[in-house]
Amino acid sequence: MTGWIRGLLKELEAWIAEGLVTRDQADRIRARYERQPEGPGWGMLVFSGLGAVIIGLGVILMIAYNWEAIPRLVKLFLLFAAVAGAHGAGLHLFFRKPRLRALGEALTVLGTMLFGAGIWLVAQIYHLDEHFPNGIILWGLGALSLAWILPSVAQGVLAAVLLSIWCGTETFGFDSSMHVAPGLILAGVGVLAWRMKSRVLLSVALPAMILSLGFVVFGGHGGRGSEAVTFGTLLHLGVALVGAGVLARHGRWFPEAAPILSFFGWLLFLPLLYTLTFEDAARHFLAPSWFQMGVYLWCYWTGALAIGLGAWAWIGFRVFTRAPNWTLPLDHVLVPLTGLVGPLFILLFRGDNLEGWTFAASYNLILLALIIGMMTRGCRHGLTGPTVLGSLLLVAYMFARYFDLFDNLFARGVVFIVVGGAIFAQGLIYSRVKQSKSTKELAA
Repeated sequence: MTGWIRGLLKELEAWIAEGLVTRDQADRIRARYERQPEGPGWGMLVFSGLGAVIIGLGVILMIAYNWEAIPRLVKLFLLFAAVAGAHGAGLHLFFRKPRLRALGEALTVLGTMLFGAGIWLVAQIYHLDEHFPNGIILWGLGALSLAWILPSVAQGVLAAVLLSIWCGTETFGFDSSMHVAPGLILAGVGVLAWRMKSRVLLSVALPAMILSLGFVVFGGHGGRGSEAVTFGTLLHLGVALVGAGVLARHGRWFPEAAPILSFFGWLLFLPLLYTLTFEDAARHFLAPSWFQMGVYLWCYWTGALAIGLGAWAWIGFRVFTRAPNWTLPLDHVLVPLTGLVGPLFILLFRGDNLEGWTFAASYNLILLALIIGMMTRGCRHGLTGPTVLGSLLLVAYMFARYFDLFDNLFARGVVFIVVGGAIFAQGLIYSRVKQSKSTKELAA
């Protein structure tokens, strides 16, 4: 029984005394929540897992103290026994002892860590001079297998981290692009997060997939064109994730994923859009030499763009047909528009020696419209998120243009006064709307 349920049951007697519920209603509430299954036991998972890891490290250090003196077969026996013992005990508790399920999961995580350590120790014992990222991918696949077998959030988190590390080591250590890595993380860990309805696992899988995709697109192909393709691919991925967040919010399968998808989508989209408002950056990332890149890099760029625009096209169709509860804030419309501007510039002005501001001007207008839209929506509906985010973006934009456009101190002072006045007025309107909403809710 979780803590909030215990608190609820304690409050029932007070509710009865105050006449909020009858005795019969209180009994029905108590019967309903007393039948709730045990929670996931995160406290036990964290502390028992940490304790198991520390114990395991202590055992490893004790063995390492006399490692050279231990015969080879004894070394192998100790390694296999440690891995088998941790996994055996963990699986037994996980499947046979429901109350100790979290402890069992922690022991399987310890077993997976020992499995990874065993890979390197076996290579040391037999002096194997192999491609070392192979050990990381083997370790990650072992964690991913257990994540699906149990299923286990902790194993899935470990798998996502290991697979992204594997992709990064191949990229920066050996100039190799592991094209399978983003798909493996998305299909292996992302789908598991959807199956388990785990926001924690999704919160780890998404940044791992984004990092691995960046490694793959950039890996082994340094240079100006590669940077442009990587930048464009991640921008389009941000457009797709923001759209996926809107779709998840209106879906039935995993609506809890909506804020996570939206968070990482905006986290990608806004900094990259802000970067394109600078003249040099816009010229660099929309350069004509961009066309000289390989075909598969174009596939990543166009694939991310197609997925993003496809998601937004479906959203537009649902809003246009006035599906129940489907609404779209006006500032959100600027997200797919941003994805279209870059391809249009690249196709229309290929080979032309245009100034950077020819490109940057459009992105400046989009960012300003997005800021105004967020601030307006936040004030009209008393929403804290868009109000604060719009204000922060406006301040960041002001400081960027302070050093970029205005040389005259008087002009700079006017800009500061205008921006400060806009934020001050926004605060007054937001407070008034928020107070009005609170009054109406209290009256209801």
